[in-house]
Amino acid sequence: MKKASKLLCILFGLALLASLAHADDLATFSGSISSSDPTQQGRLSRNGIVADWSSTEPFPGVINTGVTYWYHEYVVPVGVTPYIQVTIDSVSANTFLAAYLGSYDPTSSSTMEATYLGDEGASGNYFGVDPVSFQVYVPTGDDLS
Repeated sequence: MKKASKLLCILFGLALLASLAHADDLATFSGSISSSDPTQQGRLSRNGIVADWSSTEPFPGVINTGVTYWYHEYVVPVGVTPYIQVTIDSVSANTFLAAYLGSYDPTSSSTMEATYLGDEGASGNYFGVDPVSFQVYVPTGDDLS
């Protein structure tokens, strides 16, 4: 009986800690892509794998290197919050979001691969109902791009 009550106390303590946890909104961005934005040759492949905190996602590779794409880069200082959830709400099939450590450099596929953290796995929010989210781990004090 002693083991059961000790286990119950541990479970209660974990439940209490979980109820105290909260998420901080580090940044919110709104915008659209236009012909005045920076460009890159090619884009990340959509591999259908949604990044999460359980493991690192492999770099999906760059495709369509002969096609020019416009992009936005947003830099978010992470501070002391290394577990980041990124959410995007766009119904366009042309919208795709990926996370990189530090800054984003689309001119070098080796740099893109080295700094790649994860992505949403697919383009846009087709049904327009729920935003799409993915999760990445960013070392404390680094920037997310």
